[in-house]
Amino acid sequence: MKFSANKEVLCNSLHAVSGGVGVGQSMAILANVLLRVADGVLELATTNIDFAMGCTAQCAVSADGSATLPAKKLATLCRAIESSTIDFELLPAGNLVRISGGGSLFRMASLPAADFPSLPDVQWAGGAKLSADGLGKCIGLVDYAQSRDEHRPVLNGIFFQFSDDSLSLVATDGRRLAKCTTACVGGDYFFVLPARSCAELSKLLCGGEELCACFANGQASFAIAYGGGGVRRSWLVSKVMEGKYPDYGQVIPSAPEHRLLLQREAFLSALQRGAIMGSGSAAAVRMKFSENLVEISASSGEFGDSYERVAAISPGQKPVEISFNPRYLMEPLRAIGEAEVAFELRNSLGAGVIRTSDNFLCVVMPLRTG
Repeated sequence: MKFSANKEVLCNSLHAVSGGVGVGQSMAILANVLLRVADGVLELATTNIDFAMGCTAQCAVSADGSATLPAKKLATLCRAIESSTIDFELLPAGNLVRISGGGSLFRMASLPAADFPSLPDVQWAGGAKLSADGLGKCIGLVDYAQSRDEHRPVLNGIFFQFSDDSLSLVATDGRRLAKCTTACVGGDYFFVLPARSCAELSKLLCGGEELCACFANGQASFAIAYGGGGVRRSWLVSKVMEGKYPDYGQVIPSAPEHRLLLQREAFLSALQRGAIMGSGSAAAVRMKFSENLVEISASSGEFGDSYERVAAISPGQKPVEISFNPRYLMEPLRAIGEAEVAFELRNSLGAGVIRTSDNFLCVVMPLRTG
């Protein structure tokens, strides 16, 4: 194995696959990144058994081959080398890789590529096609609602539901539920992608263009293509969560009696100020909706109280009061990019719903207060 690669491209590639490095695993080679070169292409891959990820980039190949190197140490070394090009050569003994650039020269210990776990063989034909940017936005709009309850592991991830022309992403922890829909072509399957896999997929989607998604044999696979130079393609293959996801459609209220249009920034700022007076996990804000107005108040015996008003568009709105944990309202409002949101209620005891015009909603359960 002998090749030369652009430093920036190499560093970006190592960063892209860094999330797949095994930490605290019994197999030492899981802490390594696989480097494989052939036909002018460099492929990097990592795995922690639960999921594997990789990417390809262009490079100048003098001799095909492969090796594995400590992923974190290699990334640190490549960032430190003061040269636009970095050269790699697997030395004849097979257990050292010569790395050089500028006036720097290193020999790094390598483990045999043959000992690296087999990478998944994915058949991409027939997979769903969609925009990488569209999926990235959807993940960002729902990921905060994932559960961390170890007793309900199926909720510790994001539910992906593909149909012929759309993909819906859902996350819930039992106190709020977020759903976002984006367009796609093909695909008729569903699965729950674990939280860590979702986080790594979200990183790979940045700057991506086309995306192919597949589901077979209990694993979800994603391939992302990029335009221009640098990293050309990346992929992630992950196990999925076992168990049946709840019927989330039953949680989404229908036919609301109250609907207000609010400026997102003004509403968020008012909630942030109200939350200041709250007390720990028991924090609550009281909201009174009336015609073209929302009154937000909060109080605690320890700190005092607060009150303010936010303008709304709600002609003919009948007064209704309800309490929420402010964090459950602020998190979706921070994730939304639109200037205006709709807030819906059926009554003073039912769930509140935040909606936008781009196929997103968040259902938030109210607090029962004295």
